[in-house]
Amino acid sequence: MLSNILDFISVDKLRFLDVGSLHSCRELIDMGVSDDPDMRIFEISHEGQRVTQWIERPLFLSADQSLIGKWMALSVDRVMLSVAKLK
Repeated sequence: MLSNILDFISVDKLRFLDVGSLHSCRELIDMGVSDDPDMRIFEISHEGQRVTQWIERPLFLSADQSLIGKWMALSVDRVMLSVAKLK
């Protein structure tokens, strides 16, 4: 099923889509450290209780539309942090 979905969303059939590690939502929540469990699905690494890296281009299949809003909020926060560092 996942293969069929990836075929559907792939624009360029000549390139491969590297999906990296595959984890269930429950696994990601259990492995994460963010206060908000929904944000844990976007974590890549952490030191102690501090997230040190967030995923750049997530691919997730969910019926929960609020996760898209969480991703957008995280993306805006990262852009604002980058702009603040430039000043």
